[in-house]
Amino acid sequence: MDSFTKEINESYFNTVIFYALMRGIHFVVYILALSKIWAGPKRTGQSRVGMTVVITILFTLATADFGSFWAYVRSAFIAHGETENSIAEALDSYPTWFTAMLSYSDANAALADGVIIWRTWVIWGRNWRITVLPIITTLLTIAFSIIAIFQVVTNTTFGILGVDYATALYITTLFTTIFCTGAIVYRVVAIGGFASYSSILEILIESAILYCVATVFALIANIVDGPAAEYASAFWSACVGIAPTLVVARVAAGQAKPKSKWPWDTETCIQSNEGVVSFPRFFHASRDMSSHTQTNAETATRLYHDQEGSSGDAKTKEFV
Repeated sequence: MDSFTKEINESYFNTVIFYALMRGIHFVVYILALSKIWAGPKRTGQSRVGMTVVITILFTLATADFGSFWAYVRSAFIAHGETENSIAEALDSYPTWFTAMLSYSDANAALADGVIIWRTWVIWGRNWRITVLPIITTLLTIAFSIIAIFQVVTNTTFGILGVDYATALYITTLFTTIFCTGAIVYRVVAIGGFASYSSILEILIESAILYCVATVFALIANIVDGPAAEYASAFWSACVGIAPTLVVARVAAGQAKPKSKWPWDTETCIQSNEGVVSFPRFFHASRDMSSHTQTNAETATRLYHDQEGSSGDAKTKEFV
């Protein structure tokens, strides 16, 4: 048995143990979130049911993904465990049913992205402009996942030749998480600084930065490829469920700033405790261009009426 075969066998075996540990952590976080939802501050029944459904789906899909991975590794070590080489060959075969089960983690990623986008929308004063790009990349993630799984299961070249759709999936997911994480951290600091949150850890949980870091590791491991990539994949699959569940738990416990405390953004700036913070320009470029002519016309009309009503008395008004 060569060293590479030994590395393959050990990496898969140890990944199952590591993944099982992450499932235990997710279970604790899930139970904690449920207790916060139903025993926390008073909420409407619809809100509690909605939160429960979301985190339950996240937990169920993550558990199903772990179950399929465990069954795959068990089959290699038990059913094909005659020699070390036969185990490695079984682990490297990737049966069709196992590849199809990858849809669990992909569906979980899409749902997790939805939770992070929702939280970004709330923190940005329910302003839809901030969510346009992450929504588009999440839709691309879903599309890439469907194409990648379809290619493997049907053994066809459906899609654009030469495109690694698995890597594309990680890239779009990474863009979504980085964008939303950056937007949340910027908004929190711009509105109230660190004073509105008792610690850096709470801001990191609010922005789901754990999910962002796990996605970076998964993308790098997928590009480099090799037995060690299984650890990053298991870590990412676990964090996809844990990170949004922590966000929901904070909201349910009343520890996150409620929606009413985030200013409603209707203009190109946001109010903070220390003054005005400019809204990112690219969200308003098209709006400014389309309304430029109308604004000038309205200003000229108002000036004309003021001059007519002044009866010769010079009066100047400044319109902003």
